[in-house]
Amino acid sequence: MLFLAESNNVIHDLTGSVTELSWTDELNNGASYLEFSYIADGVVLENGSPVRLSSDDQADGYFYGIVFKVRGPDKNGIVEVKAYDRLRYCKAKDTIPISGDTVSTLVTRMCAFFGLPTGQNTDNGFVLK
Repeated sequence: MLFLAESNNVIHDLTGSVTELSWTDELNNGASYLEFSYIADGVVLENGSPVRLSSDDQADGYFYGIVFKVRGPDKNGIVEVKAYDRLRYCKAKDTIPISGDTVSTLVTRMCAFFGLPTGQNTDNGFVLK
């Protein structure tokens, strides 16, 4: 297992520092999230820090997400973190006008707004009103 986190543009291998790990995959109900604790040892994660969980030979990994909550370190130097995958950004409460857009253009605009990659996006031609 490989656990990487980025802080201040430096990628840290936290594999040996993680003390607890829980991954919840909410495929049909929203964003997946990863809760973990690690021994700080000089590594400070902040909201917005990317984290990645994978096996040693995986290119994409099991989980790639962004830190949303950080608590600690406590008196033992343990930091508790909760990170969500990028679907979490789709739960934002912002309003995007859709007049004349298709679902494809709406998704493209939303991803551009949040700085997310769109991947393959097939247009069905149906115009939203």
